[in-house]
Amino acid sequence: MHFDERPSCFRNIAHEILYVSVISCAQLLTQAALGNVLVPLHIIGPSIGIEDVTKLPWTLAAYSLTVELSSAVHPTGKTDIPGAILGLSGLALFIYCWNEGPVTGWNKPYVYVLLIVSILVIGLFIVVEMKTKEPIMPLTIWSVKGFPGVLVSMALGWSSFGIFIYYIVQFLQVIRGASALLTTAMMSPVTISGLVATISVSQIYGRLPAHFLLMGAMVFFCLSNTLIATAPAHQTYWAQVFVSTLVAPFAMDVSFPAASLIVSNTMPINQQGVAASMVNTVINWSISLGLGIAGTVESELLKRGKTVLEGYRGGLYVGIGLSGIGVIVALLFCRVSSPHTSIGEKERQDFGTASAVVSDTIINTNMVKGEGLEGEFPMIWRF
Repeated sequence: MHFDERPSCFRNIAHEILYVSVISCAQLLTQAALGNVLVPLHIIGPSIGIEDVTKLPWTLAAYSLTVELSSAVHPTGKTDIPGAILGLSGLALFIYCWNEGPVTGWNKPYVYVLLIVSILVIGLFIVVEMKTKEPIMPLTIWSVKGFPGVLVSMALGWSSFGIFIYYIVQFLQVIRGASALLTTAMMSPVTISGLVATISVSQIYGRLPAHFLLMGAMVFFCLSNTLIATAPAHQTYWAQVFVSTLVAPFAMDVSFPAASLIVSNTMPINQQGVAASMVNTVINWSISLGLGIAGTVESELLKRGKTVLEGYRGGLYVGIGLSGIGVIVALLFCRVSSPHTSIGEKERQDFGTASAVVSDTIINTNMVKGEGLEGEFPMIWRF
């Protein structure tokens, strides 16, 4: 969009730089930032002077090259509102109890009562999904070979990561007396290690079986927790803490691509989106759950007269155990056969399957004929 054609709110260069910075930070936190930005723009665009949705300000064009926005691909689809409410409520209550228990004590009635309620709500959610025509979580997804193992393994590994990232900071600041600024400097090697891990995984991605990659990620999760759990109170930073900051990024950057590879190889194309969403949900949910379990162990140790360091190590031992189980799960229950087709053949097969799914299940051409949906669908290109 030419400068003169931009709305007045986008003609201030300082505002545009700030806008791009905010969006970039959001992208670091979640891939959903793209949809969260483009959808409101499509709705409120006319009110800020953007009548043609194909003409986006450079602030958004720099973020994503969008050719066009159009109507929903599934215009007659239904949203599983009861399932979404029950699922979110059950998971939120369950996590709340596990993080409230270590703080206030599990002997408080409201803590364990809410825990029981959360389990009942999750059970009700499963019942609702069984009877819903278009469930938010199709139960048939659990019958796909390898997928349950992937979710369990990712939950175990990332729950141990939540424990690691919390207790390494506590260890440095409380036990070794490091300031917040010095702690930040001590954690800074993760930036370099993360870059190396990302480049490395891009080279081995597809060359090794996915379950071996996932198992390796679980080993890295376990090793990072072990290094901090066994670190003496008075030791040089370079011996174990530094090494742990080099190891932890490999666990994160290897686990997610490995899980994505298993999902793409095993899931039907019409369920891959749901499966990927469940993987993301499990990652974020398990980080909090693992920390709640470790916090419970730490609080119980402190009640028994153990030192603060022993309490921290107790929590870290939980992380070691969780990631250790994750290694076994990845090795035994995530093994799937690799596709023997070439990339080109896979793309052609996926395109054919997608076309069949769209024509047979998503869009009834007889029903929507004349509504303008039988034309080409827009494409979204990402940097």
